[in-house]
Amino acid sequence: MKKSKSPNIKDDKTFIFFEQHVPKTKGNIVLDGLFFGLIILSFILVVFAINIYRNTIINPTDLFGIVSIGFIVTFLSFWIFLGKKLSFISLIFTGVVVGGGLFYFSFLLLNKTFPKSITKSITCPIRDTGELAKGKRNKCNTPYIVVFIHGIEKQLMFPCELRDTVPNSEVVVLEYFEGFLGYSYITKKEIRRSNPS
Repeated sequence: MKKSKSPNIKDDKTFIFFEQHVPKTKGNIVLDGLFFGLIILSFILVVFAINIYRNTIINPTDLFGIVSIGFIVTFLSFWIFLGKKLSFISLIFTGVVVGGGLFYFSFLLLNKTFPKSITKSITCPIRDTGELAKGKRNKCNTPYIVVFIHGIEKQLMFPCELRDTVPNSEVVVLEYFEGFLGYSYITKKEIRRSNPS
């Protein structure tokens, strides 16, 4: 009688995230790779979400609550289904990155994609101006303004072409709509020297 082949792969194979004591079966190696891919995807989506957040009028506390829910749901899910394959540190890390990241992106994208109102306009006085530190991909120190809108202090960034204009501006005209989840999303911003009356 022929001996059945062992489902385990050679010991020289290592996991990216799974604990090394986990049997190195083909299924586990594929699952480990998919798990790693999910983490990379979450990082990418967070980058896109940051751009959406910059134009979303939302209290940071609310957003922190959403991210926390995502972390808890994902942490518990991974702990139940993959708890024997992942260390506790890995569970914490993936809960933050995958759970927090996916909830962060999904929440902001859903709010932006389905408007609940027509576009409105509001003129806000500029409270402060400044420049962000120059990054590797930036042409200049990105200029920004600080305004108070809907009870929230919001930092709005502008292109390098307006670097000299921003410090001398007094008001900003914002066009926005109410998002699906009740948070306003800015579609256009125009800085001016003074409020026309």
